[in-house]
Amino acid sequence: MNTVEPIRDIKKIAAIKNMLKAKKNPRDFLLFTMGINSALRISDLLKLQIGDVLDKRGDIREHLYLRVKKTGKELTPKINKSMREALEFYFSKLGPIDYDAPLFQS
Repeated sequence: MNTVEPIRDIKKIAAIKNMLKAKKNPRDFLLFTMGINSALRISDLLKLQIGDVLDKRGDIREHLYLRVKKTGKELTPKINKSMREALEFYFSKLGPIDYDAPLFQS
C-alpha cells in the first residue's frame, strides 16, 4: 500500500501558496492556507461559515470555534498571521458578506 507524506519543505509550501494565490479564485488559496495552519480535517474546514471567522463588526476573530465532526470535541484553534492574511485576501475578492453563508463556496 502506498503512503502519503505531509509537505514539510517550507519552500514547497510557499510555492504552492504563491501558485494558488495567483489563480482567479482565492478560495483554494484560503483552503490550503487554513488547512496547513490549523491541522483541521477538510470536512471540518468545509463546514465553516463566514460568521465563524468574522465578528459582527466584520473583523477577523482571534480563534475559530468549532465542533470537530469525527470526535465531537470542541476546538478553538488560533487564527495565526498566515491565516489572517489569507482571510483578508479572500474577503478583499469576495462581494457582499453574508455571515450565514459557507466560507468555502463551490
